[in-house]
Amino acid sequence: MHEPSPSARRRGGSGPDFVVLDAGAGSAPYRDLFSHVTYEAADVAATPGKDYSHIDYRCDVVDVPVADGRFDLIWCSQVLEHVREPERALREFHRILKRGGEVWLTAPFYYEEHEMPWDFFRYTRSAWEHFAELIGFEVVEIERMEGAFGTVAYSLQAAARAMPPSTGATAGNSNGSRPRWWNSNWRSVVRISASRRTTRWSTAAPDEASRASVRP
Repeated sequence: MHEPSPSARRRGGSGPDFVVLDAGAGSAPYRDLFSHVTYEAADVAATPGKDYSHIDYRCDVVDVPVADGRFDLIWCSQVLEHVREPERALREFHRILKRGGEVWLTAPFYYEEHEMPWDFFRYTRSAWEHFAELIGFEVVEIERMEGAFGTVAYSLQAAARAMPPSTGATAGNSNGSRPRWWNSNWRSVVRISASRRTTRWSTAAPDEASRASVRP
């Protein structure tokens, strides 16, 4: 889980008048992080076996049934890769966000396929900047959540999971040939990694626009 930093929390505000939407909340693993504000959750609620009793809005994130400018902050973590029309979802966030509010987003940059068949996209820095400019957001910060070592570690872990448990599964057999699993699994598995990006956007008020920045 990625918890907003204390400085980010101070910028975000607190109290019951500060309203946060967890867009694509699922089982709401981040709910406790927003106990100091009014927390509301939206999800399409379509995954079998999940508890959706806490969901306030059962809807697609491209069409949230609330008035314009309701939320001070929208939190959307590991959701947009599962949305068929991410631009439409981000435009909806722009509609329901208050002037000067922020959107905090996380999404995979390079990650294995998951929750199929509802896995559609991966996101680069250029993609975030493109969507922000297109829709009318201002980029406040783009941050890598995991670096090269995290990516390599996940790749090796994924490769290890793909290897069948057997004796003699080494880089080569005694006769010099490769083991049976080499051609069938290794090359495709090692491309899997866990690098992600977290992005914060804001609809900056005119007097705040000069303070917004893009950070590496």
